[in-house]
Amino acid sequence: EEKEERQRKEIARIKAQEQRLSFNIRKVFRDRLKDGSEGPQMVSIPAGSFEMGSYNDNSDETPVHTVTVDRFAIGKYEVTVGEFKKFVHDISYQTDAETGNGCYVYDSNWYKKTSAYWKNPNFSQSNTQPVVCVSWNDATAYTKWLSKQTGYTYRLPTEAEWEYAARAGTKTQYWWGDSMGNNRAACDNHGDVKRMTFPVDSFTANPWGLHDTVGNVWEWVQDWYNSSYYSSGISNNPTGPSMGQYRVRRGGSWFNNAKDVRVANRYWSSADSSFSTLGLRLVRTYP
Repeated sequence: EEKEERQRKEIARIKAQEQRLSFNIRKVFRDRLKDGSEGPQMVSIPAGSFEMGSYNDNSDETPVHTVTVDRFAIGKYEVTVGEFKKFVHDISYQTDAETGNGCYVYDSNWYKKTSAYWKNPNFSQSNTQPVVCVSWNDATAYTKWLSKQTGYTYRLPTEAEWEYAARAGTKTQYWWGDSMGNNRAACDNHGDVKRMTFPVDSFTANPWGLHDTVGNVWEWVQDWYNSSYYSSGISNNPTGPSMGQYRVRRGGSWFNNAKDVRVANRYWSSADSSFSTLGLRLVRTYP
């Protein structure tokens, strides 16, 4: 029995080592779901340090400080309608918008529409567009389902992980520079709001291969919001305050102007709120 136990542990050790090597080597990969289909495309991100925050007047983006994060994988794209649909159908999940009183949508002004939810966000959506009208609670439920489906730990990114991946080694307002320019992102950079999302591969990826870290839809992250959190001095794998009233969202959306889609910009919403501008991006932890 002792020999069998030693063999079992050795096999487990070798398998874990192979998984670690595979994680590092595979720049883009997809884990298998229980039905044999492939999960979302994930991009391996190396460990490293970066300057988090900005030198703008926004007090909740300062002070700029050096942050170090361990390696992880993050979604190549924002979670799509098609990917979220698998989760909903598998466990007959109902979102907060469905069990509550709808989702906030824009039609000349913002209002909560009782009939709006992820399948009906007040504009037409294809399976390749980012899912919206999902709350932080819904996003977290999806990550837990995906973890059970694949056998790996999926979750929402921390603010630090999100900004590190979105910057992709750059220090400017956007990954391509300090000026928005034309046709760079799905946002209201010229006063011409399209009032809808775009397919997730519509715009150029950042240097690490991630699409829509600027614009298209806001992305939930796991942290509680605190306006003075950057002053905490935590520099290694920060996970945000231990409690709070609102959850953080990052990246801006199709509705926002150039200022609000800067990589350092922070915003927040209650965990049960849903907007037609708000979706999610996944993180998979190191095996």
